[in-house]
Amino acid sequence: MGLGVAGSRHAEIAGALGCQLTIASRRHSPKTFQLLLDGNLDLSEIDRIIVATETSLHEDVLSGLRACEFRGRVLIEKPGLVQDSNVNGGEGEDVRVAYNLRYLDSVSQAKAFITSNLHPLRVSSRALSFLPNWRTDSNSRVYYSQVQGLGGGALFDLSHELDLFSYFLGDWSVLFSHGGKTGQVTQDADDAWIIAGQSSSGTHLSLNLSLNSRVEVRDMVFEFSDQSALLDIKNDSFNSGTVAITGQGVKHSYFGMLNDFLYGENTRLPTLRENQATLRRIQDIRNHSKAG
Repeated sequence: MGLGVAGSRHAEIAGALGCQLTIASRRHSPKTFQLLLDGNLDLSEIDRIIVATETSLHEDVLSGLRACEFRGRVLIEKPGLVQDSNVNGGEGEDVRVAYNLRYLDSVSQAKAFITSNLHPLRVSSRALSFLPNWRTDSNSRVYYSQVQGLGGGALFDLSHELDLFSYFLGDWSVLFSHGGKTGQVTQDADDAWIIAGQSSSGTHLSLNLSLNSRVEVRDMVFEFSDQSALLDIKNDSFNSGTVAITGQGVKHSYFGMLNDFLYGENTRLPTLRENQATLRRIQDIRNHSKAG
């Protein structure tokens, strides 16, 4: 579902992994797409569905799939924007949210390192990028990211870090936030945030998000009582001083994610219900900023 930049990438990789593909897109197959939204599309020969439409259509597509009585596995592009009241589907429904960075080699190493050690005292994270540099071969992805009503903005587009905090540390809460639209790279969507939080085990968390930065970095620093470790997400590397690895990069993480989604038994991707915690934190971040 959807054949923009994300949908095209998923289609290419799924094909390389041996899938027979059927494409439904508003622009390339509008009648098929509308039949699905109306709940009138025959999906009896479909085993897996990937939803890669713009964020604002995620819930409508999911509702259409349910009306079509689809009971296979579904992958929705992050942030998986579905209201809490519409999370629970029918028997056999398995909906996952496409946080592919969980499949980076460096993230897997960081997860194993944290699991084998005490919880870190502090984790600080940066996700700084320059939106006009995104998808220079396609203007549509940049446009969706610029418009709040289409699900754009830093909190949605850079929500990987919010998900990774949960993946590494479990439950956590937002204590402070400040941000919104500060520059000119978006039309009306938020473009920068400073966020502080704390995990249920007491780890202090800080996060700096920006779509305005011409200095582009994406990393996390883990501070323990006796050592520190650096997870360089942009370059897929992890270094704790005693353990150092460099992975195969972000593109490889998509292969890992889709292979797990298509053929895996115990996918590490968050379920739609689990993802509600990330969506609630995004709302908490907005609310804390308004209150401040």
